[in-house]
Amino acid sequence: MPRRAAVPRKLDPHLDAIEAKVGQGLSATQIFQDLSSDSLFDACYETVKRAVRRLRRDEPEVYCRMTLVPGEVAQIDFGDIGVLEVDGARRRVWLFAMTLCFSRHSYHELVLDQTVPTFLGAIRRGFEHFGGVPARLKPDNLKSAVLMNAIGERHCQEDFFRFCQHYGCVPDAARPTTPTDKGRTDRLSLRRNDLRLT
Repeated sequence: MPRRAAVPRKLDPHLDAIEAKVGQGLSATQIFQDLSSDSLFDACYETVKRAVRRLRRDEPEVYCRMTLVPGEVAQIDFGDIGVLEVDGARRRVWLFAMTLCFSRHSYHELVLDQTVPTFLGAIRRGFEHFGGVPARLKPDNLKSAVLMNAIGERHCQEDFFRFCQHYGCVPDAARPTTPTDKGRTDRLSLRRNDLRLT
């Protein structure tokens, strides 16, 4: 069988340079602009883009499995249940959830708001339910637990901080938009459709 002769491609002389630039983290647009300054380069942007896509290896984000000891961390979150009739009036209802990370034992409570007194009262009743206090509390970034100043720095809400001091536990709020910080209680979101009643 006759073999087809290998046809040289336009990017062949530049492949080493492209690979080096991909290794530096440059985008296809930046690489194309750099190569365009060479008078011998005559490929179009789409050709460079396809080559960069082949060379770039998207490494999956790696997560380390957390190993915790009993009583070390309790994660706290609210789930939106929907609107229910309460005392003859339709009210929005949330599900407060506090989960012990080691045992995954949970305390749940229906609440009508997420104000500081409601939030702290639900935590206290969770402590009573568990018969003890965890070393760290990891709430979501709700305003009852975490406040943000004008330059974007987060700090604990004062009543929540004093509450934690009183019970001898450390407030350790989850990072914004980081569901892996509180994966135990975020499993609640997977069940919200089952809990929603409108």
